[in-house]
Amino acid sequence: MVKYAAVAVGAIALGGLMFWMSKEDELDYKKFTLEKLKELFVEIELEVTCIYARNYAHMLSLKEKDEWADENMTEIRTTVNNEIMDKVADTVS
Repeated sequence: MVKYAAVAVGAIALGGLMFWMSKEDELDYKKFTLEKLKELFVEIELEVTCIYARNYAHMLSLKEKDEWADENMTEIRTTVNNEIMDKVADTVS
């Protein structure tokens, strides 16, 4: 599941980046290089890893306290998805 989420985030980031770059009248290949694209993906990967780790720790904490319910999983998934979308939007803009 983590792999699918990472692929989805990468696809969204790439799509956002391509859209943003397509708004330029003329693409400056000195400004937009493969290295900068790789740096962008590394940054997104680090941000997404932190989001998953933090929410997984929260889930484990709830389980340790015997406060876990099935509704918590829906809440955590929603939180993770929203945080990932926010990070991708911040990174691409």
